[in-house]
Amino acid sequence: MKLSLAALIFLFLVATFALADASSAGEDTKETPDEARHGSSHCCTKYDRRPIPLKLLVSYEYAGSTCPLPAIIFITKANKRICANPDDQWVKDRIHKLPPP
Repeated sequence: MKLSLAALIFLFLVATFALADASSAGEDTKETPDEARHGSSHCCTKYDRRPIPLKLLVSYEYAGSTCPLPAIIFITKANKRICANPDDQWVKDRIHKLPPP
């Protein structure tokens, strides 16, 4: 079976987008070399407004500097990432009680 060049390019693009979509797992991610060393490679599209009990959290990280929404990303014991507004008082309280990133 012979495939044309256009068909091969189309299949390559479909596979590339499918892999990129699967790797993001529902989260917008961007990473620069600087963020790989100093910040998160995750970006947030919205904040979770409900305060998260401290006993469920293990750490936090800052959303990357290239992200459109500034955020604190809390990591739970279940290894879930939860986006929060860095200006909320409950977020500031949790940051002071968790180990630094």
